[in-house]
Amino acid sequence: MKLEQKNLELQDEQLAKKIALMLNKQCENIDESTASKLNYARQQALAKMAKSPSGMSISQNGMLVLLGGYWHQYRLLMTVMMGGLGLVALLTLQNMTNQEVYGQEDADLLSSDLPPEAYLNEAFDTWLSQNAS
Repeated sequence: MKLEQKNLELQDEQLAKKIALMLNKQCENIDESTASKLNYARQQALAKMAKSPSGMSISQNGMLVLLGGYWHQYRLLMTVMMGGLGLVALLTLQNMTNQEVYGQEDADLLSSDLPPEAYLNEAFDTWLSQNAS
């Protein structure tokens, strides 16, 4: 099995060397206009490789790519996720403490000497304002 694999690898290497040799021979026979077109295409390909995709772009197979290279920046994603989780935890904790305060006010109101209906009576407000001054 390994011997067959090595033979295939050697055949592939020999084929690659033959192809490279043929291309090098044909490269010498290229005219100036074809060489300049190839050079221009190479420069465009290199420039395209140097640009990192960001924002919204269209991939080679026509699919729309959102947030191009950002999905591969795991540090940035982890930072954003941890910040979001921290914000959710802060809001949840704040909501829980507000419920405790409201619960305490309700408990104070129900445990007082006056019934809760007394606070709704308009005469109580006037009596309270007269006694406070």
